[in-house]
Amino acid sequence: MVIPHETTLDAKALSAWIDANNMASSAQMEWITKLVGDGKIKPPKGYPDNVSASTAKAVLDRAFGKKAGTASKKGRR
Repeated sequence: MVIPHETTLDAKALSAWIDANNMASSAQMEWITKLVGDGKIKPPKGYPDNVSASTAKAVLDRAFGKKAGTASKKGRR
């Protein structure tokens, strides 16, 4: 994928481009498909073929009860 040159000149534009072009992983989509199929969540924006990674993360965090903005404690002492 080629990033448009004008997008690389502005940090906010670049961040928006990355978010718009970063799709959910296959593992995220498996969970989302299962949860939608079970009637536990409503299909997120772009479902089933075009869910962004950020949308998938937010949907799965809500579905599994993770509070927004909390970091994983894995590896911390």
